[in-house]
Amino acid sequence: MPRNEKCFSGSIPRTLGSILLIIEAIFRIDLTLVACATNVILPSFVPMKLKGYTTDFENSLVPWLGKTVKMVGYYLQEVFDSENLDLTKEQMIVLKKLHVKDGLNQNKLATLTYRDKSSLARLLSKMETKNYIVRRQNNDDKRINDIFLTEVGRSIFKRSKVVVESLVAILEKDISEEEKQGVIQILKKVQFNLAIRREVL
Repeated sequence: MPRNEKCFSGSIPRTLGSILLIIEAIFRIDLTLVACATNVILPSFVPMKLKGYTTDFENSLVPWLGKTVKMVGYYLQEVFDSENLDLTKEQMIVLKKLHVKDGLNQNKLATLTYRDKSSLARLLSKMETKNYIVRRQNNDDKRINDIFLTEVGRSIFKRSKVVVESLVAILEKDISEEEKQGVIQILKKVQFNLAIRREVL
């Protein structure tokens, strides 16, 4: 069975977070602002009933997004294992965020990766044991840790990028550019709806 970091929260934000982060990694689009917003939008699942509206869950976007993300996650882990990459998709996401901006503080990284502080601390401890990252006290505030990639971490991320690029080719097979852009536009609408929900709460 593929190795995955244990999910310590069954909340809607973690599920949506996984969906958006994997989409970001696969399609190489920047969803950072959405990540920050969504982390605040739904701190826990809050049922919402709209007047005159009944949800047909099985024919909604939610199960399709969830199933697809699980398939991508499992496949990605299998390929990591076959390439002898001691890496999980959660660890890859952290490496990617640090590749974009090295030295992020732990609180910011928690927001960007949709994790609470304690679960991120456990994840970083595993990565530090593997010598992928190093934690250093912030110069201005000793209570805050800044996270940096090591040379080993940079090397692992470069290898994982090749794996992700091969997955992109498989995932986008027989999908036209027009169809792909259509999916992206739908996801943007979903993000907009979540942003509106933030204003309601």
